[in-house]
Amino acid sequence: MRIMRFLFFILFFSTALFATVQVHDTIIYQDKEYPLYHFPLDSYVYKKGIRHRDLFPVQCTAVWRGYVAKWKIIDDTLFLVALRNGECVPKPPEIPLSKLFPSQEGPIKATWYSGDLLIPEGEIIEFFNGYNPTYEKELWLKFENGVIIHKELHYPKK
Repeated sequence: MRIMRFLFFILFFSTALFATVQVHDTIIYQDKEYPLYHFPLDSYVYKKGIRHRDLFPVQCTAVWRGYVAKWKIIDDTLFLVALRNGECVPKPPEIPLSKLFPSQEGPIKATWYSGDLLIPEGEIIEFFNGYNPTYEKELWLKFENGVIIHKELHYPKK
């Protein structure tokens, strides 16, 4: 029994110690660019039954999904405007949107996305795990089929 506890301890903590912080997507809202800690494109990829590694071979441990997306909100609607390869280089090559959306030209209206997105504003007030920091203000947007149906501004406590 002691050996099992020891093995669990080693497995649990070794995984946590070697986790890599992931590169975030970005979103343009009201003409300003913000980091985006959610991945709206993943729901499209999963709904289509596509495996990430088939479309975007992993090039870097900081981008396990194989891509970095840029989003823009236009008239309360979410659009995918650009994709970059997930290579760990200063300016990774762009991936044509036609790779995922062959019959469409960008920007692509994110009609597949229903869920929440958080847009951080201000300074970071807490940096818990290196990936999902807490900001002075956080704008929560709720989407249904790519359209904002609710906005709520939060002021997290320090």
